[in-house]
Amino acid sequence: MRPPQLPTIVSDGLGASVQYLAILFLLFPALAYAYAAIKQRRLLWRWRDLREALAPAHIYRTQSVRFDISMFWVQIFLILPPVTYVGALYTAGQFAKALNHQFGAPQVGLGAGHPFAATTIQLLASEILGTFGAYIFHYAGHKVPLFWTLHQVHHSTDALSPFTAVRGHPVDTLLGVIVGSAWRTLVVGVALYFTGGAFTPWAISLFVILSLASLVQASLNHTHVPLSYGWFNRLWVGPSFHQIHHSAELKHRDKNLGGGVPVWDWVFGTLYLPQAGETFVMGLNEQSLGEANPHNSVRGYMVEPMIAFSAEFRRLVRGALKRQRRRSFRPAAFAIGSAADQNAIQTPLR
Repeated sequence: MRPPQLPTIVSDGLGASVQYLAILFLLFPALAYAYAAIKQRRLLWRWRDLREALAPAHIYRTQSVRFDISMFWVQIFLILPPVTYVGALYTAGQFAKALNHQFGAPQVGLGAGHPFAATTIQLLASEILGTFGAYIFHYAGHKVPLFWTLHQVHHSTDALSPFTAVRGHPVDTLLGVIVGSAWRTLVVGVALYFTGGAFTPWAISLFVILSLASLVQASLNHTHVPLSYGWFNRLWVGPSFHQIHHSAELKHRDKNLGGGVPVWDWVFGTLYLPQAGETFVMGLNEQSLGEANPHNSVRGYMVEPMIAFSAEFRRLVRGALKRQRRRSFRPAAFAIGSAADQNAIQTPLR
């Protein structure tokens, strides 16, 4: 009997794009309306009230959000599907088969014959350990100048909207997908190897649910609605948690890097739990807002980050070559002097 495989819904980039559109135009309006109605303590039925609830003027009239909307359709249909497909090429099931072919069946099975235990191990491997690669790449995107030249495009927006979720340079997105998917392939592949070589039916069902939940999460986390899950912010990244990550203020810089669960933020000290009613300015910094935003044009969004990336890469290469030459260079005078000193030492005293 052929073992069950993950359905297309998890890996199909175009399918994910369509699902995101459904979430964007169905779930988000309901959340935005509920937030505005609760805040104003009344039902909203006038067109002006509805428009302000769903698309607040101070958010959607900003230059960066208007640019996000125009780039959204390019990203969602032309860039993200092939990039996501690259991630799907890293197949944990195939890696598990390769391990079995190379080393044979494991001597010790983890959860073999126990579906609940096997499902738990597979979920922990995928959703906890498997997210470490994405976290490390995101961390590097903030800390390593070479990667920040690309990643800063995502953080340059002056205001958050669901369209901001796909704001980012394609090369940065591609590298993130490759690194995150490759790491998850290794971790989940090893977990599959020790749990029977295939996903359990329960794991498949839960992965489908989690894939949809991650799309909902991405949509809601990039909105103007400061929704908090309270204590559960420690277990699942919510809007108020991730909005801190887009703050231009120094105390919030490089915080809340986790995308799905905040476990690695807690482990590595990048966790910041937002305070009730906390407000802050969005963007790279206070000098790059509004008209001064360098990434609100196609050139600033696509071309200039690659120019900066290439310049930083050349700088790193030149520095590495220079250090290598310094290590390998030995002056002739030093060598002669050393030889003379050696001869002098070897000459017996008279």
